[in-house]
Amino acid sequence: MNEEQKKVLYSIKGRWPEAEETTIEYPWAHWYARGVIKGRWPEAEETINKDPEQAFFYALYVINGRWPEAEETINQNPEWAYKYAAFVIKGRWQEAEETLSQNPEWAYAYAKDVIKGRWQEAEETISKDPDYAFSYINDVIKGQRSTILELKHLDDAHLCKFSTVRLYVSKIDWSDPANDFPIPKRLNRALKKACVAS
Repeated sequence: MNEEQKKVLYSIKGRWPEAEETTIEYPWAHWYARGVIKGRWPEAEETINKDPEQAFFYALYVINGRWPEAEETINQNPEWAYKYAAFVIKGRWQEAEETLSQNPEWAYAYAKDVIKGRWQEAEETISKDPDYAFSYINDVIKGQRSTILELKHLDDAHLCKFSTVRLYVSKIDWSDPANDFPIPKRLNRALKKACVAS
């Protein structure tokens, strides 16, 4: 639904029964429930529940809380699963973590914004995307070493850039005994080069 259609929809004073027969057939019927009915529209929920994005918005803006009947639908898409956890549940959503842990972008966002800390089960997935691995190092692990990131990202000759290595090393708390384990060979070579280059 575009902005013009939303304006028309919100300008209606009261329900429009003639349009409901058509509107009820589309997942964006949540806009009608939100803007016109200003509450739940049970007759349209089956249709709204067919689309993860629209089901998320219906839960957030119409139900104002969890919508258990739609959680299976929302959980099919990592972006909307993350947003549902972050903005509707406002905490961890165990049932969606398998879905979320398969996508580097949304696994990183979930760790940062929902878990608010390290999510070791998703580190292998996060490590597959250099941008999200870099952000995860910078924003989430804060002082902790990650074997998976070192082996899958920082130890990869193609991805191992001096700036990434320096950032990683600068963030690690080397006095923490939990960080005392061998450094992979390629990373060690990159560290030596980085030290020589600086």
